[in-house]
Amino acid sequence: MRTLSFPLVSLGSDAELLPDTADIAEWIAKIKGNEADFISYETDTLLQAQHPAVSYPAAGGAFYTPRLYEVFGIKDTLLSNAPELNISVVAGDIRLVKCTAKKSGFGQFRFSLVSPLSLEYTDRYYHDAEEANEALVRAYSTLCREMRDLGVSGAVILSDSPKEIELELLHGNKYLWSVPEEALEDVLEFTRDVVLPAAAVPHLEELSDSYTLRNVFIKDADTASLGKALETIDKDHLFTAGYRAADAEKDYWKKLSELRVSAEEI
Repeated sequence: MRTLSFPLVSLGSDAELLPDTADIAEWIAKIKGNEADFISYETDTLLQAQHPAVSYPAAGGAFYTPRLYEVFGIKDTLLSNAPELNISVVAGDIRLVKCTAKKSGFGQFRFSLVSPLSLEYTDRYYHDAEEANEALVRAYSTLCREMRDLGVSGAVILSDSPKEIELELLHGNKYLWSVPEEALEDVLEFTRDVVLPAAAVPHLEELSDSYTLRNVFIKDADTASLGKALETIDKDHLFTAGYRAADAEKDYWKKLSELRVSAEEI
């Protein structure tokens, strides 16, 4: 029986709930000469865990958010000056994961970050919400560009409720938005690539009637959702996708990568 398989795309990971101290000590011993902390450890090891199952890996995730506050100079959630852009805060992490990506045979990797306006902050500088938001989004756009200059192929942007200014300034081939089902149409106003929760696949045909779709990434897919998606999207433009939660099974990525659909059932 001929079966169809699909490339697996990572949308990032959550930090482990109870990391093993022995594993941390072993990792520290391997990176002598590099400045690193617990976020560095999580960033590096969670990328390693995606090998060999993931076709398109992504470092980072929601746990990486404290780095963004550092990059933009937001202290104690207060924006007291124009957003800074201290790229050195993330440069060390990128160097580490570039080495891991190379050793793992990953040609490229994205970085998964929460959207700029998902950051909780209080404006003490602009005294104008729209101006402050736009300044932060523009600084985020510059950060993503500089991260690409350091070897990151693009950004996965995580948001529960993307704002229009974010979508206006952060769209194109280098950005992949991951949002809840209720925000999909907002994203599709600006992009042809969509991360679709498996539960939303029954609405895929309706979305394709209203928007021009290019690539569809089924998050936490199963055989039923993939089979249903193939009724609307060509196989070459269909991907499985995952975001590894902190309490996920150790073989989370492996199980997603092994999903197959019988061609005879399509």
